[in-house]
Amino acid sequence: MAGMNGHLITVEDGSAQEPSLANIQRLLGSSTVFWLDVTGLGPDEAESLLGGTFGFHPLAVEDADHFGQCPKLDAYDGFSLLVVFGPTTEGQDSSSRSIASSLGTIYSPCATSPARNSPHSPSDGARARTVEEAS
Repeated sequence: MAGMNGHLITVEDGSAQEPSLANIQRLLGSSTVFWLDVTGLGPDEAESLLGGTFGFHPLAVEDADHFGQCPKLDAYDGFSLLVVFGPTTEGQDSSSRSIASSLGTIYSPCATSPARNSPHSPSDGARARTVEEAS
């Protein structure tokens, strides 16, 4: 898997790490809870990471990657998938406008992994608060 764009943050101390497969596997093998937010994965890469590395159900991986569906909460063995819409902005200047952004997030006892359809997501604030509260 090529280099990933995004964030890998441990919840206990708020430390940021490179979101690499090696770091993810190391954290999964420990008792450390972490927040993983990656963008730009293709369907095969998402399936490999979320399905292969984490062991998430194929339907949850597909739902997390397909945007525009109805909000929902699906419970699976060992994890849950939450699909919601939240406000975000489009644009970086005075012509910015608020839009509804789809967010599919998989929650498990050790990790949270949001998938999003916008470079700015409702999960950005939650990630920032996680780092702030751990500091």
